[in-house]
Amino acid sequence: IFQKAKFVTMFQENFNEKEKDFNELLQKKSKKIEEAIAKGKPDEEIRKMVQKRDEELEPKKQELMQYEMSFQQTFLLNISTTAKKVAEEYDISVVLDKQVIYHGGFDLTNIVLERLNNQ
Repeated sequence: IFQKAKFVTMFQENFNEKEKDFNELLQKKSKKIEEAIAKGKPDEEIRKMVQKRDEELEPKKQELMQYEMSFQQTFLLNISTTAKKVAEEYDISVVLDKQVIYHGGFDLTNIVLERLNNQ
């Protein structure tokens, strides 16, 4: 489901764009530090530049982490809710991850995936 759900693909595209923006900003700020090192600036000045860069980037880093955590929670809730509804429709009392089943059972994966993609 994680590999085929539409909303996962949309999240990954959005996350990749946010991550790209973050990395570009990091590189831009790091380049200034590298230039200062090449010019032989004092270590204390370099440390202050690094600290300033890290302080400026921390909120963006936290935003990326929060975005990912929020997605994961929503993703798991959507799968759980949808799997529960499908299981009730098919009068199934237990739903397990198919990776822990060696033989038998009824695979709900495609049904759950279809429902998730139609939301």
